[in-house]
Amino acid sequence: MARVAEEIEPLERYKPLFRALRLSQCSSLSRSVYKAYSQTHGWVSLKVAETALAKAQLTNEVRFLSTHQSRYWPRYLSSGSVADFEWLLLSFEDGVVLSSSRLKLPRLNSLIESLQNALRHLHSLNFIHGDIKPANILITSDDTVKLIDFGSVLPIGICYPSLTYSSISPRFSAPNPHFRLGHTHPKDDFFSIAVSVQSLYDRHPFQLQSITSFCQQKQTPDIGALPSRYQMLLLQSITRTQQLLTKSPIQ
Repeated sequence: MARVAEEIEPLERYKPLFRALRLSQCSSLSRSVYKAYSQTHGWVSLKVAETALAKAQLTNEVRFLSTHQSRYWPRYLSSGSVADFEWLLLSFEDGVVLSSSRLKLPRLNSLIESLQNALRHLHSLNFIHGDIKPANILITSDDTVKLIDFGSVLPIGICYPSLTYSSISPRFSAPNPHFRLGHTHPKDDFFSIAVSVQSLYDRHPFQLQSITSFCQQKQTPDIGALPSRYQMLLLQSITRTQQLLTKSPIQ
């Protein structure tokens, strides 16, 4: 019963927001994302933020998506605030995220190529996604790849220590963002691709741990499912992490 109440409560709490945006047929896609029907746009995805961190991430996402339209991610429609809620309205993309057990995985090489194309386009705009993981990669009903959840998107070349907040997913994060060292770089996203693909087609390379926790245990990573260039990237990242761990007691 507690679980049912937890799932129902946000829908009830957000009813004033749904009414203000003239949305109907609302259903939960995740804890803060809803599918709904808009009289203006048709089927949409609504993202809602309440906490200070969630609002900061949503503001970051709005700033990027409102100025960068692409076939590689959902289309920005509108955004704003109602009462204590901040919201973002996006085109609804019919599909399944890679973390879903309902998804039949595409061929490994095909998935890697599609992910690389999406990221190279994003990087050509001088941004990194910052939180690539299976839950943030959508396979649409026509078998195309779309990136979702741009709350961690960052310009390429800025200093990690200068960021006011960190929103990484530790199990998929490269060394520099994990330690908050150096500058944002496309390699950070490609590292996350490597970890994600290895996790999906075999097992997590670091036994479901962050790379820092894994390196402290001095074990051998699982990287056999990956093409050689991605194996090399993970091995280089392990070396980098080991070097950082000798200089820092954190994590």
